[in-house]
Amino acid sequence: MSKARTSSQAIKRYRTPLQRALACLTKSDIWLTGRPPGDEIYRLAIAGGAPVILNRGSGRSHLYFDASQRFDLRHDGTEFRVSTKGYIYTLSESEHLESEVVSWHWHPPARSRPHLHLSDRSLGHIPTGRVTFEAVVRYAIEDLGVTAARTDWDDILLSTEALHVKYRSWSVDPDVDPH
Repeated sequence: MSKARTSSQAIKRYRTPLQRALACLTKSDIWLTGRPPGDEIYRLAIAGGAPVILNRGSGRSHLYFDASQRFDLRHDGTEFRVSTKGYIYTLSESEHLESEVVSWHWHPPARSRPHLHLSDRSLGHIPTGRVTFEAVVRYAIEDLGVTAARTDWDDILLSTEALHVKYRSWSVDPDVDPH
């Protein structure tokens, strides 16, 4: 992989595999939604922040998928690098996400560790390790019966997730598991 000599190249290198993974579910795009003035954190969201409908086939109800990530940019001495600073991935039975089936969160500083929410909110914040975007796409297809938008979805998810794993800085706990 060539070095990202500009911040735009680093963002493209980060966004492109995510877009490929999303294409396994939908034709929607991953948007760079910007950053507030004075904030160093950028944001990505599918469909600009609107949940997308996913077909489950066989007369099953649709699911809605919403995903966003927060990241920053840094120069490591040789190139620009993106570092993920948070994510929220939600699968819901309702368009406005009030009937959440499952949602994976990592949103410091409010909660510094990754966790899971289930439809039964009384269970609280269930601890997890870092959850990749690709793992959520795979879960939707394999376990929730979402109809894949591509026949080669498994190969795409394997390759894009391998890129993430290769360059990530932590996997279980961002406070104690630096790479």
